[in-house]
Amino acid sequence: MNIVETSVAIFAGKKLKLVLGALVLAVLAITIGFAVTMSRFADEQAAEVATRSYQRADIYYVPWNIVTAAGLGPSAVPEAARAKYVVRDGKALARLLKVLQLQYAPLQPTLEHANPLGDYRLVVDLVGVDGNVTTFAANGGQLIRMTDGASRPIDERFRRRFAAGDF
Repeated sequence: MNIVETSVAIFAGKKLKLVLGALVLAVLAITIGFAVTMSRFADEQAAEVATRSYQRADIYYVPWNIVTAAGLGPSAVPEAARAKYVVRDGKALARLLKVLQLQYAPLQPTLEHANPLGDYRLVVDLVGVDGNVTTFAANGGQLIRMTDGASRPIDERFRRRFAAGDF
């Protein structure tokens, strides 16, 4: 192989790499665009499901760091709440359900954490389209569905979201 043939082969190889690189970037751009579209579609679907299931959520919050003379029971939180929110928008309800992780991490049925004397700071009343209310309460470590005591642990991220009203 002479110098000219070698130079043409090297140039062709570099050109092929550039074409393949451009092709990979194009496929990546299409994939990202598709993912964004699907994410928006999923958000809309979640909002539709939320509005079919619930007409609103009433949220009562007492800051996690406030010290009380006696632990607050779930029924005392609405009266003592420093912040009260009513969520009616489908997208906002879907975000709230996601924060509560009701669709993704089902609450475990147990009465172990459903301590009525616990120091609760958050109560979420989900009002169904049929008017039935499902109450969730959280103390510093657990989110509890009050109807059956099903619970799951909560973390600092969960506590910060409600402290900031970001749900």
